[in-house]
Amino acid sequence: MKTVKMTEEKKNELKKIYVGFSDEQIAELYAGEKEGVDFSSYADASLSAEEMKAKREALGAEKKKNVAAFECRYFSSDLKELCGFYNPSELLMKYLFSEEIDGVSYKDIDRWAGADGVLQGKLNRIMSHLENSRKILDGSDTPESVLPEKYAAIAANFKTQSDQCCLWFYPGVSGKADVYKSFGKNGQSKIKGITLDESSAFALRDVMPGYSQCYYSIGFTLSDYSFSVTVRPNNTATKAAARAQVVFCDSENIFVDDLSKYTDTEPLTSGLRS
Repeated sequence: MKTVKMTEEKKNELKKIYVGFSDEQIAELYAGEKEGVDFSSYADASLSAEEMKAKREALGAEKKKNVAAFECRYFSSDLKELCGFYNPSELLMKYLFSEEIDGVSYKDIDRWAGADGVLQGKLNRIMSHLENSRKILDGSDTPESVLPEKYAAIAANFKTQSDQCCLWFYPGVSGKADVYKSFGKNGQSKIKGITLDESSAFALRDVMPGYSQCYYSIGFTLSDYSFSVTVRPNNTATKAAARAQVVFCDSENIFVDDLSKYTDTEPLTSGLRS
């Protein structure tokens, strides 16, 4: 945090209120006042100036985190090919607080950071970190398929089954996975370490909660690859109906394609318009 300069007049004014405080202690009280933290909580003459500074900085950090959390909560963005695996607001908050990516810290976030484009800039850094220099092959706008044979076979094996309450999605893979599902307006669910087999199914487009007419996604992260299915607005030449996008990620590449090239997507997109 930047050093706040105090005038002699202000120092004398505070010393009249906080009798018996040293100049160094008064400086910490003034800094807390200017930073907007609860400086009264450490206005204790028995504390050294260094102890007061430590309390002030801790309060300042907590305030910054609260501001960052608030800004993230009301921020929305498109994670592009990664949208089936993460919630953008949660992703931002995770990396802003962990500070493990250079240039991404909650300390940089002030009010209106979303409106000012600061959060999007941070999110772009995070996405670059997650992509980790992997090559992105996107066949969404071409008639040719881009999925390698092993991933194309998985996509071709996706199955759906409808009942009165929802659409069931069968990924048709085996192994332990983390599952992320999004639906409606900021609706989401997460399952960690579930064991999948050929009979595993996940409810999509729930009728009773009112999610049958909303865009949605479901993503699976396994040990050596991950994949997602995202139903979203159609940004290709045929804009009338929504489209189902499939993404496969491994250590070297991120493959993005139109799922309709591999399996029937009508149950996934029926009734959803762009």
